[in-house]
Amino acid sequence: MPDIAQVREMCQQELRAMDGDLYLAHLFAREAVRDRFLALSLIYCHLRRVERETAESMVQMIRLQWWLDQIEEAGRFKSGGGPVVDLANACGIDGRPLAGLIEYLMMRCEDEGRGGFDQIGERFFKLLAAAISPMSAPQELLKAGALGYLIYLISRAVTLKF
Repeated sequence: MPDIAQVREMCQQELRAMDGDLYLAHLFAREAVRDRFLALSLIYCHLRRVERETAESMVQMIRLQWWLDQIEEAGRFKSGGGPVVDLANACGIDGRPLAGLIEYLMMRCEDEGRGGFDQIGERFFKLLAAAISPMSAPQELLKAGALGYLIYLISRAVTLKF
């Protein structure tokens, strides 16, 4: 396994380039959950990128299958799949809920009348909440959508230091 500090730095640089807002949010996460927040945020960005880079459903499904292949049956991430996969493995993130999200995206690829991948936001933020907080989020916030949920997550994860 590569040096975790080096892997973390590579992931931070990549997240900063892909989504500056999520990068900033991860900086304010409690230290105990910061790496999980970073890994899951970067995986989310990669999944969103699948749709942006090609409209070909077969190519999208191949890319999504690669992500599924990085998660072992027991839910652990395989080592050697790149920095984000190595970070997720080092953090001990349970990949089974993420695998369910990826399978959902694959079904959407097969559906000709599908909308974009935009609707994965709420599902992703539920996974993020479960990974960084022992509490379950109030149902009202889940119904409010991903933005409200992200604000909730950040408020739960932020450590204020003056």
